[in-house]
Amino acid sequence: MNSNTIKQSLLFSLSTTLERTAFYGVRVLLTLYLIGSAFEMTRGDAISIYGWFTALIVLAKIIGALLGDFVIGNKKSIIIGGIFQAIGAFLLCIPLIYGLYAGLFFIVLGGGLYSPNLIANFGKLYSNQTKLLDSKFTLLYLFTNIGIFIGTLVIGFLADKYSFMLGFILAGILFLFSAISIIRTSKEQNTFPEKTSNSNNNKLIYVGIVFLLVAFFWALHHISSIGFYDIDIEFKQNLSTDISKKLLSQIDLIFFIPISLILYFIWNKYHYNQLYKIASAFIFGAFSFLIISLIQQDPNQNNVSMYLAFLFFLCLAEVHIAPIIHSTLTQYSNPKYLATFISLSFIPTFIPTMLIMVAVSAFNDSFYENNLLALNTSLIGMAILGIVVLVSLYVYKIRK
Repeated sequence: MNSNTIKQSLLFSLSTTLERTAFYGVRVLLTLYLIGSAFEMTRGDAISIYGWFTALIVLAKIIGALLGDFVIGNKKSIIIGGIFQAIGAFLLCIPLIYGLYAGLFFIVLGGGLYSPNLIANFGKLYSNQTKLLDSKFTLLYLFTNIGIFIGTLVIGFLADKYSFMLGFILAGILFLFSAISIIRTSKEQNTFPEKTSNSNNNKLIYVGIVFLLVAFFWALHHISSIGFYDIDIEFKQNLSTDISKKLLSQIDLIFFIPISLILYFIWNKYHYNQLYKIASAFIFGAFSFLIISLIQQDPNQNNVSMYLAFLFFLCLAEVHIAPIIHSTLTQYSNPKYLATFISLSFIPTFIPTMLIMVAVSAFNDSFYENNLLALNTSLIGMAILGIVVLVSLYVYKIRK
């Protein structure tokens, strides 16, 4: 790997960290800002606006990706997206309804231009080194979570300590810096990935399998969150006398840093089938749900170590699976349309929402009334899928 590629990678990672810091800083302030003295909205109205804001980001990513691939170019889209988000953050400083909606519009539009095009450009750096894609996207995922962690804590703290305006101004400055760091990167190269012996049909089947497995992972993950939500709150309340509440609310993110770094170095040196990583994610996820189900009736100080073990294995599962879709799409897609394919990768998080709605309806809200049912459903589902994937890989290897 040459020094220029390393430099480009670091610039993209830095930009991602700055942009996620700003974006999640705005997100954590938004609802509080709406119900505060500036607008005095009801909590229901504030949550409704927040819901539309997050939902429209998904649609904006598809539009932004299409513009990046077919009209503007990926690099220009990233820069324009960062600038638009900065304008949006500064407009939020205007305590008028027009300033609010204009600000949110620019952040949504800018985020749609920024995210899929940056991920696509980052992936193109390693399109001729496909064995490194999992490790490199793990690194990008790490920097993304560092940004989320900093934004939630720092911008949230400054807004709470001083004013919302200071938080929005800082977010706007960080959005600008995220765009400036991209200016120094090279123009995107639509280099085709390394040739493989697999036919196009085999590639399509493989990508479909990956998408389906990732969709099931997040579906079971979301169902489990219904089960451990109350338990999670109780544990954090028990710990709040010893640890800052703001830090405690992000304690699960702390695990991402060492886990992501370790897996980055392992996957950078040892390369193995992505399906093994997905199977590992299911197994670690099942183990984490087993731990929390064992202590869900007694969330007290004596079980803190078990609770931390639950968070550790859940993070381990998430880091195993989070970069897989992006690396798979980068490896098997035409690079000219990579941002567009990346923008559609929201499907594995959209499907779980639909599955949850169906499940809750079918079981008459049993998941909400019975924490253990939700946890056991996720535990059994992940264990079965993890075993099925491992057995399938073993059988395939024997036949081959």
